[in-house]
Amino acid sequence: MRSSDGIDWSGKVVLEEKTKDRPSLTFHNERIYISWTGRGDEKINVMRSKDGVDWGGKVVLEEQSNVGPGISSYKDHIFMVWTGRDGKLNCMRSEEGIDWRAKITIEEKSEESPTINTLGEKLFIGWTGRGDEKLNIMQTKDGIDFY
Repeated sequence: MRSSDGIDWSGKVVLEEKTKDRPSLTFHNERIYISWTGRGDEKINVMRSKDGVDWGGKVVLEEQSNVGPGISSYKDHIFMVWTGRDGKLNCMRSEEGIDWRAKITIEEKSEESPTINTLGEKLFIGWTGRGDEKLNIMQTKDGIDFY
């Protein structure tokens, strides 16, 4: 759905895709991107739209997760973060949402969906720690080295 004021919502769009966990949205270079974990194969998926109504260009990555990924625009790329089947956090980037590369595995673990967002010149990843359920946050200035 969409809203111009955050109060009144209309124009519900229902896609045929299915997931058991929440999807994630971001806006990058005049397009909206949605990412989710596919139902059944648990592979990470991405689609894009120019208007939020007509969606296409579905990309199915070989990466798998039991929970939904996070997605965010940062500098000239789209970054995606997800919890791998082994519980480790992973991050990849793409310029246009089609070709995903530069996978980074972060040795932190979670059983939940991580989140990702930007503030100024930094990209932040947030997640619930595996076992201790504590909130964790890491950041990067280059999309490679997280601290």
